Amino acid sequence: MNKSTLKEKKYNWFAYAIILLPFLYQYKGVGNVVSLGEILVAATTIFVFCQDGFKLKNVNIYLALFYTISMVSIILCMWFGYFDVSAAMATGVRMLFYALVVVVARDHFDIETIGTVYTSLVFGFSIYLLIQYAFHMATGQYLPIYISSSLQFPPEARPSDLAIYYRWNYRSSSLFLEPGYFVLYVMPLVSMLFFKYHKTKFELLTLVVTIAAILFSTASAGIVGLVIVFTVYLFGRVNNQSKYRFFLKIIILGTAITGLMLFLTLSDAANLTIGRLSNGGSINSRVTRGFLIFSDLPFFHQIFGVGLNNLAPYMIKHGIGTLFDEGNLNYMASIVQILVFTGIIGWISLVVFIGNLILKVRRVTMNDSLGTHLYGSSALWAMLFLFIFIICYEAVMYTYRFAFYFVLLEALIKQYREEKRKKITLYENFDDRHST
Repeated sequence: MNKSTLKEKKYNWFAYAIILLPFLYQYKGVGNVVSLGEILVAATTIFVFCQDGFKLKNVNIYLALFYTISMVSIILCMWFGYFDVSAAMATGVRMLFYALVVVVARDHFDIETIGTVYTSLVFGFSIYLLIQYAFHMATGQYLPIYISSSLQFPPEARPSDLAIYYRWNYRSSSLFLEPGYFVLYVMPLVSMLFFKYHKTKFELLTLVVTIAAILFSTASAGIVGLVIVFTVYLFGRVNNQSKYRFFLKIIILGTAITGLMLFLTLSDAANLTIGRLSNGGSINSRVTRGFLIFSDLPFFHQIFGVGLNNLAPYMIKHGIGTLFDEGNLNYMASIVQILVFTGIIGWISLVVFIGNLILKVRRVTMNDSLGTHLYGSSALWAMLFLFIFIICYEAVMYTYRFAFYFVLLEALIKQYREEKRKKITLYENFDDRHST
């Protein structure tokens, strides 16, 4: 095996490490600090970074601005009596680590490398979730949701919470600690396969099985994610499609809605899903409480925030509370977490970052009359909207989930751009041959 082949295989391991990260993050690495998934990503990232001569290439300046403001919030707030330096630095270090992962991935992560592995993993997790649900309905017993409790990463291991979690309603989650974790892992693949041209039989089977698993997980985020994908499918490039293709979409969506109605009618899981959606899922604890807390902050903290991961000590120090507080006072959706952690300045930088992503996808997909691509422009828009949705619903910006989604989105954009460039070259060469 020559050196270039060996190097390429190690680059592939970097991509595989990112795809495995959400699953392996649940397991022990180094004590309470680093998970197994992070150790694997760190090792492969350092190797690739070393191969690049420790040069930071293709840095997203808007993301860099957001990270800079986040670090500045630590410096400005660390002089207050409530401030927990260790909590802030733990989040800050993890944020910088994933920033490095994102930069390295822009050159060394591609969809084709991880396509088969990611599809196989999602298929396996989805099948197991359906088996979990069927087994519980038939026996009243529970199949495992983790490989071993002794291997769980301590920050993720919550045996007492899980006991309460399953006391009233059973919710399948495959080999993830919560149904939401499963949904966040599989939704990117759903958005890609849904719009992929020339699916293999296995990919089509994976798509159907995964959609079914999302429904039976009862995770409200999964239902919203599917709505996003179906909406993009129905309205994507509507001006450029024939009436036949448009009505075909209507028929397909009608079939999907009929299947959903059967699910709602016949499945016990549907009652729990409907109940969670009608109650807004956990939107009050994720979103509403963030705005309530922000409204109570003094002017300085509204502008610069309370510092990374320091909402809990701030609330305890000043006796602030809301009706929607839960065990982890720092936890809330990123769209309001950033507002509280880094203030209006940090929140504006986040909005600018998201706005730049929207413009980037628009630039890449506009004026595209060259026919179909591997995934098509709709896959990019669906993935982008999913990314924005989880920022508005989950605490992701300083976690592995942000890196996971952002790396996949950037890889899709890169692949789409490369395929478009190849088709332009092909058409130009074709024109040159026929003009001479």
